[in-house]
Amino acid sequence: MTIAAVDTGQTEHGWNVRRAIGISCIAFAVSRVIALGAIAIAASVRGDPLSTALRVWDGDWYLSIAEGYTDVPPDPTRPWQSNIAFFPVYPLSIRLIEGVTGLSTVTAAIVTTLAYSVGLAILLGMLAQRVLDEPTGRRFAWAFWLFPGTALLSMLYAEVASLAWTALCLYLLLQRRWVLAGVAAALASASRPTGAIVILCCVWVAIEETRKARGAGAWLAPAIGVLGPLAYLGFLWAKTGDALIWFRTQRQGWNASLDLGQSAAKDVVDFLRDPLGINAAHALQVFGLGAAVLGVIFLLLWQSGRPPVLVFYALVTLAVPFITRTGSADGVRPRFVVVAFPLFMAFAARVHGVAFTSVMLVSAGLLAATAVIYTTPLWVIP
Repeated sequence: MTIAAVDTGQTEHGWNVRRAIGISCIAFAVSRVIALGAIAIAASVRGDPLSTALRVWDGDWYLSIAEGYTDVPPDPTRPWQSNIAFFPVYPLSIRLIEGVTGLSTVTAAIVTTLAYSVGLAILLGMLAQRVLDEPTGRRFAWAFWLFPGTALLSMLYAEVASLAWTALCLYLLLQRRWVLAGVAAALASASRPTGAIVILCCVWVAIEETRKARGAGAWLAPAIGVLGPLAYLGFLWAKTGDALIWFRTQRQGWNASLDLGQSAAKDVVDFLRDPLGINAAHALQVFGLGAAVLGVIFLLLWQSGRPPVLVFYALVTLAVPFITRTGSADGVRPRFVVVAFPLFMAFAARVHGVAFTSVMLVSAGLLAATAVIYTTPLWVIP
């Protein structure tokens, strides 16, 4: 991915963007040693190669797309699944790396994931330098990368691509670089369906700009951004002859539906009824919901004087999994808390000292455990 050139001087927060990027990358590197180390050890105990562990669950779907989208199963009256349910930017990135380097598809996918992860670390450092002072920015880097849900960012999942393009879009919106922000929004929203939230962020900013009578240029960002998902849906329409095939695939293949928080409420009730007997899947869902609730509290305490678009993005990002569900997993899982990364900025602004260090030590241990749980076949879907 391409990162726009930025000013390397200090902001009003008094720290250099190179230092911010360096801190973010160090936290990223340490967290990956923890996560990948745990995954490698567990895989070795099972007798599996590391690449097998990293491709579990949706990873195989993305690897299949790197070889090409398959035809939709012909019988829509029975439950069916197809790789057309998965958006194209991440698997196309894998194909690009595979074609340029000559690597195998799996190895190219691992390289692609690493490249997006490094890009995300750089972009989060740039955002932190823009909106946080240095001590808070340093804590943000550690709080984000050591959060257990970031284990998913080393697996062959599209979250890392969508989140990297989203972070770039939000940074460019703060820079008022509307065309580039729109391009980043298009790529984010063509990486994962929930990446379309950043298009709403573009609309939010455009409304603010219009209200402040700064011209209509900001509307270029959402106008360009919406082309990402529309291009993919148009591709599927041309391929299958059905304009709504993606929605039908989600509904029939993955039992996606509107939930309005019922699954989250059930998880809490089940946990309260038997906190010691709860299984690993429900434990992670309850943990994710608890982290989200605390994060929103911190966010509301932090929002004054901060870029409103970051607060808006985090709240909408959490609302979507809260009100929807699929047949495979429910609730606000840790992976969704990770995507709502401004929560960690808010947390870092309010928690420091011994309390922060203690939370980070616990979080690092949970990161290792979550990495093992996610990559052990047929244990817990992320």
